Amino acid sequence: MRRFFSVVIMSYLCISAFAQIITGFVFDEKTKRKLSNAIVYFDGTFTGTGTDKNGHFAFDISKYPSMPVIISSSGYYSVRIDVVTTEKPIQIYLKPKIYVSLKIEGKSKEEQKVKTENLKLFKSTFLGKTYNARYCEIINEDDIILIADESDTLKAFASNPILIYNKALGYKASYYLDEFILNTKDETFFFSGSILFNEDMATKDVNSQRYIKKREDAYLKSRTYFFRLLWENKLDLAGFVVKNVLDEDLGYDKIVIQKGDTGKYLKHFEYPYHPELKGFPSTYIIFREKEVFYDSWGRLDRSCITEFSLQNDVYFDRNGYYDSAEITFRGKLANQRIADLLPLEN
Repeated sequence: MRRFFSVVIMSYLCISAFAQIITGFVFDEKTKRKLSNAIVYFDGTFTGTGTDKNGHFAFDISKYPSMPVIISSSGYYSVRIDVVTTEKPIQIYLKPKIYVSLKIEGKSKEEQKVKTENLKLFKSTFLGKTYNARYCEIINEDDIILIADESDTLKAFASNPILIYNKALGYKASYYLDEFILNTKDETFFFSGSILFNEDMATKDVNSQRYIKKREDAYLKSRTYFFRLLWENKLDLAGFVVKNVLDEDLGYDKIVIQKGDTGKYLKHFEYPYHPELKGFPSTYIIFREKEVFYDSWGRLDRSCITEFSLQNDVYFDRNGYYDSAEITFRGKLANQRIADLLPLEN
């Protein structure tokens, strides 16, 4: 009996030492009503929990302590919080989505045709145009509201999370869309939201080996892979080259700032000897030597490179998480959309 009691005490101490539990309540910002069935989670992971009938939650953040926590619920815009302390309960207020009454049902053949075309544009922008996108399905397409105007702008709204079944990578996930804007003329776009992975099909599907192979391929082409290599200072070992717009090579010490024990930042830099570039966002140009090819003039083909720009230092961590709202991607890595996403647990 004494031995059993000691094991219980030691187990309790270990759990207490390593668990970091945040607690709180989720409310409707307008009515102040407590929200049941809201989701509290880390963006891009399987890790999350829900609120109870009283809007209360308890969430262990010890797995990703440096990442912000996302709170989402059907009919509301998501909220992102940076956890400062676990000592006091947190009160979260979600803003209702006011566009839920905008849905217009197209009844004529012409309206149905336009709706089908707009949905195709949305999916190619949101899911992407890669091989994985061809095998990625949106389960609840009818929940997506698409509105096109005369200025060549397509906007998408979704009160409920967009349910995604990725048959190429073997995942099911929920995407909480906050904003989507596409210029149909020049194909520039912006969308924001967060994703929670719900189910890993590789654990129970006969196609598990195929999923694993596709995931390995997607991972080596991902932004997560790049930032994990950057954290470990192994970009050069993986064959990555980093330059600025002046074609100057940039090593690790020139692009990474260490702040504290756990924080690293991609550096925002200036061009002191080029006044014409004053105020210009920091632009990094990256490519892998083994993947590049050149045109007849000896110039790098732009399809091989990625450009990303930032106005401030951008935080990233060892898991490959980075503050995506602070970086604008163009080029190769920007081609990866929702259909190519992998959970951080990968």
